[in-house]
Amino acid sequence: MKLFKSDAFNEWTQTQTAKIQRQIEARLTKVELENYLGNHKHLVGNLWELKFNNGNRIYYTIKEIEGQTMFLILGGNKNGQQKDINKAEKVAEEIHRKN
Repeated sequence: MKLFKSDAFNEWTQTQTAKIQRQIEARLTKVELENYLGNHKHLVGNLWELKFNNGNRIYYTIKEIEGQTMFLILGGNKNGQQKDINKAEKVAEEIHRKN
């Protein structure tokens, strides 16, 4: 699976500790190389989340572009989850409207 990271996702990642950044990268490597998502959940429409045990979330959508492509929209945590979901849902809709 090919991954594309949004600017918002990259900005969020940079605010995380080095340890959490390593956990995120390890998880995304498994997704990219093995198509292994682990603990994940469908939220609404074309929006999904990868769940981490520490409360962090990565919101993503999958669009078929020369095979499967995952767009990492943004990250967050349990505390601001609904706000993050609302924002990510709008971005996912935009991605799926484009050819």
